Amino acid sequence: MSSSQFADEIGVQRSSVSHVLTGRNKPGFDFIQKIIGAFPDISAEWLITGIGSMLREEKARSDELFIEQKDIQGSSVERGTAIPEHDMPPASEAGKESDMITSEKRRSIEKIIVIYNDKSFDEYHPQ
Repeated sequence: MSSSQFADEIGVQRSSVSHVLTGRNKPGFDFIQKIIGAFPDISAEWLITGIGSMLREEKARSDELFIEQKDIQGSSVERGTAIPEHDMPPASEAGKESDMITSEKRRSIEKIIVIYNDKSFDEYHPQ
């Protein structure tokens, strides 16, 4: 496969492949991602680091990942058992927190500056 055929296959410009091959540029993330997308059998680890097998190893099928099925009915929590709620402060304590928030020093607006895309600006001072 020529470099121009490779570029067409992975969907990048031919000059990008040429620059990588001559050492002018290093392959970027998008370039590597396109190679992996066009050639899914290539191992990403091998492509990036040179470590491991060039071809991707078969992954375990998702249904084989969990061979044992746990018996949900035999769990330690029985049906009808009340689950404790999260600890929440009583309503009287919640009121104290809101008092602390309102007792903070009140701030007021001193000025508002609006900057426009033509590099001009306006200042507004509230009365």
